Amino acid sequence: AAYVDALDLSGNDVASGLLCNTGVLWLDDSNSGSNDGLGLDATNCTVVVRRSTIAANSGGGLSVSGGTLDMTNSAVVGNGSGITVGRGITLEDTSVTRFSFNTVVANISSSANDDSLRCLGTASGAVCNSIIVGQAPPTFEMACSALTFTGTVVDTAS
Repeated sequence: AAYVDALDLSGNDVASGLLCNTGVLWLDDSNSGSNDGLGLDATNCTVVVRRSTIAANSGGGLSVSGGTLDMTNSAVVGNGSGITVGRGITLEDTSVTRFSFNTVVANISSSANDDSLRCLGTASGAVCNSIIVGQAPPTFEMACSALTFTGTVVDTAS
């Protein structure tokens, strides 16, 4: 397990800010920004993010494939370049144990309709009391329908 507290993981011009491959990663009161890859890239990990910022990463904000995501009081802002498929958050076969009081805004994807949130496979869980706004609605793709949204502001196509 890795516990990261009050650390600035910025400016990696080669890869992602944080990488987790099978394990447990806690990111508290930290920043992962301005990296050429993702801000946080996790495969088969239990990921806990609290009071942290993931911003301005060229490859996208965070990607969780397998495992779980527990994220509170954090911001995922201005990730992706519009040239890559990067976006704010990608969940693939991931269980969201908690996603509350987060702000996911102004992320960019070269793919239309999912610049803030993309779900692949069996992404499930609850999104509560958060703001998810993209460059142009809809900001998340319909494959995220297994997520339950309550008390959350989401921009959708009209």
